[in-house]
Amino acid sequence: SKKKQNKINVGPINQENGGLCYDNKEMAEELNKHYAKVFTEEDENLPGDPPSYNSPEMSNIHFTPYMVEEVLKHLKNSSSPGPDEISQRVLKETTSEVSLPLSLLFNKSMESGIVPTDWRRANVVPIYKSGSKGEPVNYRPISLTSVVVRVMERILKTKMLLHLKDNKIIIPH
Repeated sequence: SKKKQNKINVGPINQENGGLCYDNKEMAEELNKHYAKVFTEEDENLPGDPPSYNSPEMSNIHFTPYMVEEVLKHLKNSSSPGPDEISQRVLKETTSEVSLPLSLLFNKSMESGIVPTDWRRANVVPIYKSGSKGEPVNYRPISLTSVVVRVMERILKTKMLLHLKDNKIIIPH
């Protein structure tokens, strides 16, 4: 079977001053300048609470080792790790050993309302879209977050969707 290459071929990148840069650090700086220019800030003025639909509140989510195991068993081996360098393959191969500690960590995070700093970090990787490889605009940024937090997010998403569907808060589609 063929192994997927995680190598990303970037550039050379056109610089703002008109030159070309071949150095990885310089190319990263040029891409960062472009991403910073097109980055949008979220509007801090959020609308008020939506009207009440008399839907039951969602109960607190309690993570069990079984829930964690179910997500870990279905991880792909090919996805890139986040800044913590823990690969999906390692987590998948150690499912029975890590499911209890991860469920305890997830529960502690939910109870405290604190997401560990390391789980909020991401490696931003440029992915080539189309057009000239020299133009920063032709690369989209992908944030590679920790696989551990992606597991927690997947469980949260599943539980939230189940609550929304069971209580007919959103349509089944």
